[in-house]
Amino acid sequence: MNSFNLFNLLHPVKKNSLRIPSLFLKRNYFSNTVLTFINSNNNNNITAIDVIDSLIHEKCEKYEKYEVCIVFISRNYLAQEIEMIPKYIYSKLQPNFLTGCVVDKIFDDKLNIGNGISLFLSGGNKKVGNYEKNNGIDGGGGKNYRIDGFNVNLEGPRKEFKTKSVGRWKDLNEIKNHNEISLNEWYDVTKFQSISRISSNVFIDLPEKLKDLKDKNISPELIFLISDSEPYQFLESLDYYFPQSKKMGIIGSSTPFITGRPYSLFNNDKVLSKGIIGIAFTSNETSESHKNFLSVDHLSMCSIGDPFRITSCQGNIILELEGLNPTKLLLQQHLKSGKKLSKDTEFYLGLYDPDETILNW
Repeated sequence: MNSFNLFNLLHPVKKNSLRIPSLFLKRNYFSNTVLTFINSNNNNNITAIDVIDSLIHEKCEKYEKYEVCIVFISRNYLAQEIEMIPKYIYSKLQPNFLTGCVVDKIFDDKLNIGNGISLFLSGGNKKVGNYEKNNGIDGGGGKNYRIDGFNVNLEGPRKEFKTKSVGRWKDLNEIKNHNEISLNEWYDVTKFQSISRISSNVFIDLPEKLKDLKDKNISPELIFLISDSEPYQFLESLDYYFPQSKKMGIIGSSTPFITGRPYSLFNNDKVLSKGIIGIAFTSNETSESHKNFLSVDHLSMCSIGDPFRITSCQGNIILELEGLNPTKLLLQQHLKSGKKLSKDTEFYLGLYDPDETILNW
């Protein structure tokens, strides 16, 4: 499930927590405005335009020309609403860069989860009387950031690392035939140097904004990505060119039966069907004392039992846990937890090495 709350970009969090994927930074990372609406009453008469207008009316009238706007909208909205959301917000707030995508659910800072819309706005020009004051992107303690928006993989072929497999193993010949480009073109054995370094011929060329930073020997402090299901090749490129930069992001929800697009990704006033849209946050302060530390928490998931040993499996299908039927065991554990079971309850499975310490949730 792709649940996302932009408020999580600001929350202080614990390391080594394992729950539903969400993204976090220290609370003082940016001066910003976070606006979240969750339709807890399931009121179908509230349109996306109504939500956007109500969100920005009170908070945004004091600002003009935001540096960056990130918008997430849950998949329950109509296709027409989703298609017009980026264009409407882009024309209304006129940010220098807008991105976002459709996600499964939205949740707010109080961990309410549901359908809705979430906006992250940063670096607005604050109105003071008849004048404007550039608020910039302030990280606290006088630390300022520049932002560079970019996109990549919008056109042309790319290496697919994530092949679809539903309960079965892919045939090797099928995998080879599926990719238009042969494996030899991507992996040249003669260029092998180290198991920890991939040959440079598999990397994607950096977009102009990132290439400019690289040419100036500048490493962004954070690279935030919004992607379709294939960000992996680009992530390898980022790790190669910017090994010291933090990278995080979210894969959008699949939307072929909602908008007719494989994915619905926002880039300024347009909706894209594929690719990666990102923002590089680069600190203007290089002092060690100003470094921010990134960690991840997953707030809306809890454990429903102790770990079990897989005693029988076939491919990626688990047949037995501790010699018992896994589905029956799962339901029993859920009932023991005392939590209400509904059709919307979602379960996630974690796999652990027997020699590793298992984290407590």
